[in-house]
Amino acid sequence: MYKDYNMNQLTIPLDIEVMIPDDDIAVAVNEMVESIPEAPFKAFEHDVGASSYHPRMMM
Repeated sequence: MYKDYNMNQLTIPLDIEVMIPDDDIAVAVNEMVESIPEAPFKAFEHDVGASSYHPRMMM
């Protein structure tokens, strides 16, 4: 099981997406990472020990 992974969470009182222009490389990278299907990540799941960060978060 992975730690909660939510790119839409809001931890500060303003929306970061508003501050990042649509043509910024960060937007392209995020779209690429989010487009990866869930299946390749299944090999990294485990039920023993502490939960780990989702591989998408580590990219």
